[in-house]
This record gives sequence, structure tokens and C-alpha cells, in this order.
Amino acid sequence: CNLQQLVLVLADGHFHEKESLRRKVRAMADTPGVLVVFIALDSKGKDSLLELQTVTFQGGAPTFTKYMDTFPFPYYIVLQDIALLPQTLANLLRQWFELTTNSS
Repeated sequence: CNLQQLVLVLADGHFHEKESLRRKVRAMADTPGVLVVFIALDSKGKDSLLELQTVTFQGGAPTFTKYMDTFPFPYYIVLQDIALLPQTLANLLRQWFELTTNSS
């Protein structure tokens, strides 16, 4: 695959329609030459994406799943310290350039 485009999405990572979004992200990620990366601007502690759980009911019984286990983006970074955003972006771009060089 010849990577030509890097799509960066920065947000808090909280989604209500994850399945619909997953289909759209998959369609974009299947586009030749496109790499989609999500940077989740997260908080620390009990409100962190890493601590959240979702609940579904199967046969009337609740089933709990870690929120990030069903995250709709295949490539993501959970960033809990906004001060590290410039360094994180620099590392991400460096890795993307390496991938583009290796894929051509």
C-alpha cells in the first residue's frame, strides 16, 4: 500500500453511535493510500476512556465491556496530558513518514 494521506482526528473519544461510525471509519481506512489515526484527548482518573465501560443486555442479563475494546478507530492514541500533544504529533508524523518511505 502506498500511503499518501494521513487523516488525524482529535476529539474526546466519546461516541454514541459507535457501530455507524465504525462502518464509516472502515470505509475511509479501506481507501488506498489513506491512514486514519484518532487522538483521544482524555482525562485521568475514573472519567478516563481507559476506565469507562459499556453495558449491553443479552437475555435480560447485563454484559459489561471496556469502552476501548469497541473503539471504532483501529489506530488511536489516548493522550491524558495535553502538554504532550506536540511531542505525540511529532512522533506520529515521524512514524507516518517512515511508513510512507517503506511502502513506496
